[in-house]
Amino acid sequence: MKKVVLLFLSSIVLLSCGGDKKKENVETTNEEVISDKGNFSVVMDAVYKKNDSIVFYYTQNGFECTNEQAIKQAITGSDSIQNITIQLPGNVILENFRINLSNNPDQETVLLSKFRIKRNENIFDIQQVDFSKYLNFNENVSWDDTLKGFKFISVKDSYTPRVLGNQGLESKLTEM
Repeated sequence: MKKVVLLFLSSIVLLSCGGDKKKENVETTNEEVISDKGNFSVVMDAVYKKNDSIVFYYTQNGFECTNEQAIKQAITGSDSIQNITIQLPGNVILENFRINLSNNPDQETVLLSKFRIKRNENIFDIQQVDFSKYLNFNENVSWDDTLKGFKFISVKDSYTPRVLGNQGLESKLTEM
């Protein structure tokens, strides 16, 4: 009787250990598939002369931008062009984005020269001359031809300069 009980317990231990290994392999495989789907980053080439911060909102699965889908980025003021990189969480499939371009009301102008969207090895650049094909700016952002840059202005005591991707951008992101 002791041998039967001992044999029974031994087989349960062996079977349960083998079952855990199979589950671990499945989980690892799922993680690899998920990480292969995302890996998006957005790089903004810009000159911010004063310290500031931006908030990058991303949309996925047809849902609008929410605070859960926000990435805040501090910017140190400089007269030189900066590559401001926003790295999205690994499982995010970027469908569109919105950027609050400034939280500093003293930031009068920003020179934006390019947006670069990367997904793994795929790269899509939006040059300044093509901004209107892929991006919409709100009423707090106006083009200054003399400066060749964007002026940020308050409208009705509101200061929230924003850029939002349009249908052209959504089409390009789908191709990535």
